[in-house]
Amino acid sequence: MPQQEEMLTAQEAIRAFMAAGLSEPTFRRRVRRGLIRGELPEGRQRGALYPSSQVYATIQDEKAKSGGRGKKHRDLMKPTTFVKAVVEDMPEIAQVLNAAFGGYPNIERWSSWIQRNPDVGYVVRCEGRIVGCGFILPHTQEKIDSVLQQEVTPPTSPEDILLYDTNMPVCLYVRSVAIFSEKDASSAQRKRWGEILMLGLVNVVIRLGERGVVVNKIYGRSDTRMGERIMRTIGFTQLPTVTSHKNFVIDVATSGLAPILRYKKVLATWQQKHSGE
Repeated sequence: MPQQEEMLTAQEAIRAFMAAGLSEPTFRRRVRRGLIRGELPEGRQRGALYPSSQVYATIQDEKAKSGGRGKKHRDLMKPTTFVKAVVEDMPEIAQVLNAAFGGYPNIERWSSWIQRNPDVGYVVRCEGRIVGCGFILPHTQEKIDSVLQQEVTPPTSPEDILLYDTNMPVCLYVRSVAIFSEKDASSAQRKRWGEILMLGLVNVVIRLGERGVVVNKIYGRSDTRMGERIMRTIGFTQLPTVTSHKNFVIDVATSGLAPILRYKKVLATWQQKHSGE
């Protein structure tokens, strides 16, 4: 089933700009210039939605300009979108993961995760092809402890995937974040795919706060230099380990990272609005 492009509200688009170190006025100026075109949902006169591809492309253009790259370089970049994964995407996702990690996942099992909770898998598409993916799995603390303490990652059953509930805090496990290393893609293009993937995943966490979902901690593990670099860039703290893997965590309660502060702010707004219900 083809996925429609993800549309962002103004606040979601602004958060994406801020996560990239850009400002709200920069977003507003790009809208006025027509680089990001808002679309009003049918029957509404306010509350425009913005195509995620235009939002993320503009963010990368702004970052490219600040890094000294020219317009010609930016124009060579291919349109890219960040969307939620569906079961039908799994065969193509498996190819990305095999190229990145040298092994195919169990497609049937991973499909069952998406069937259990449709908000766990995300992909980056470029010209209709999946070029990146990432999974954010809501687990209990006990499940994540079990994963981090074992050399070989234990199987995850659908029952291990929690459903998001405002009455049940969760821990998140960031798993299998990968970009497809295509031979015909430049290093700059692959870097853009990676940045769009990370910005999208950050926005996913912030949206949980808007839904009133309490996240206690966010975990990840890696045994590759790229994975470790991504974890450290985002702001994860490395944990002691009894395996060959590097384990990382963000303690949401004590974190001062900008995206986590935004998550806590929107969560507090939700909680204040729904207090006493």
